Amino acid sequence: MANRKSRPQKRRRRSIIAFEMIRLNRTATEPLHEQLYRQIRDELKSGRFGEGSSRLPSSRALATDRGISRSTVRLALSKLHAEGYLRSKPGSGTFVANLLPESFLTANQPKTCQPIQRPARISERVKAIPDARVGNQFDLGATGAGPGVSLVASIPAVDEFPIAAWERLRAQVLTKKGVNLLRYSSNRGDVDLRKAIAAYLCDFRAGRCHPDQIVIVAGMQQAMLISAMAVLNPGEAAWIEDPCYQQTQRVLSLAGVKILPKALDTQGIVIARSRKEPMPRIIYVTPSHQFPLGVTMSFQRRTDLLDFARAHNAFIFEDDYDAEFRFVGPPLPSLQGIDNAGRVIYAGTVSKILCPSLRLGYIIAPEQLVDSFVKIRSAMDQHSSPIEQATLACFMTEGFSLVISSECEKSTRSGEISSSNNSMSCLVTVSLCRFPKPV
Repeated sequence: MANRKSRPQKRRRRSIIAFEMIRLNRTATEPLHEQLYRQIRDELKSGRFGEGSSRLPSSRALATDRGISRSTVRLALSKLHAEGYLRSKPGSGTFVANLLPESFLTANQPKTCQPIQRPARISERVKAIPDARVGNQFDLGATGAGPGVSLVASIPAVDEFPIAAWERLRAQVLTKKGVNLLRYSSNRGDVDLRKAIAAYLCDFRAGRCHPDQIVIVAGMQQAMLISAMAVLNPGEAAWIEDPCYQQTQRVLSLAGVKILPKALDTQGIVIARSRKEPMPRIIYVTPSHQFPLGVTMSFQRRTDLLDFARAHNAFIFEDDYDAEFRFVGPPLPSLQGIDNAGRVIYAGTVSKILCPSLRLGYIIAPEQLVDSFVKIRSAMDQHSSPIEQATLACFMTEGFSLVISSECEKSTRSGEISSSNNSMSCLVTVSLCRFPKPV
């Protein structure tokens, strides 16, 4: 019985001895509670208290012993509790933790995670995504510029990007809008950018939209995924061009869609359906410049496709990824621009005319789908960078036309544009210089 009584006294004596070694400097810049926390932690790490059974004095006793306020002691002890150095036992007091945090960090601990010994369970959704083909343009584009001319598909001449102008405009919008650009932003996207895009599309692509129909996204793939999730249930059918953009199949597979490839002819996608085929709920097309064959969909095929979609309650996803580039003549109006029934989901991107790393694209949604698109967008990743959105809006309305026109004039004077490419280069320049001021 005597031994039982002596053990707690011994543990308490060890605690008091340790605390007597604590020295608090009242003139130091470090707060008293931080000094107390640090010195108790160091004593615990040294093993002076032992582990598990050593009990600390009460906060009142420790405050009286050190001549400090009880709140100072509580601040120090609460931090030690949070970091795992102490544990509380109701009715008994505060004890040293059974295992200190340092006990989990051993010299023999491996510096890297050990591989899983058995295969992880992968969802059927992931298994359904086709593997990227060898020579994926995104992998090739990420390797950086090499010697000579890059022939990687879909990658613009990023070395021509007007970095100085972009940085100047970014500084301008940060100065003007300040901390508002550092907060969460609208799921629809920056209102000035949506106004600028609406004005540009109405002027250049014969688009019929207002800013409230536009949703800013992170690129064409996100636009496709949002569209598929908004209008298709898993297992419903989607028509795609055959051949088509590789990522289209991968995105639609992720959405759980039944993919039905459709052949192409000289006028674009062939609108033909066998009796056994399910009716498509969405039809993916690249009418301005089919990828990868380069076919431009004829006006007659465009009207036929719109009639088919209207008759069968389907939607058309118009991927207008590079309509700005033409060798001769103005581009045909977009499908969205000649759609009178709200059947077209129009998507565009700045990845081809500026640079892909901005990760900025846009959707013009039929009015009945706008709320659904915004709902899905907000569930994914809230919004694209407000700073880059605001800079692009400024770039379009104030800076872009000046940069492009001056570059065209300089290149033409110096003879840097060859005669074979002159028509395309100047046509692109004129088209991009027509960004009007947003209303």
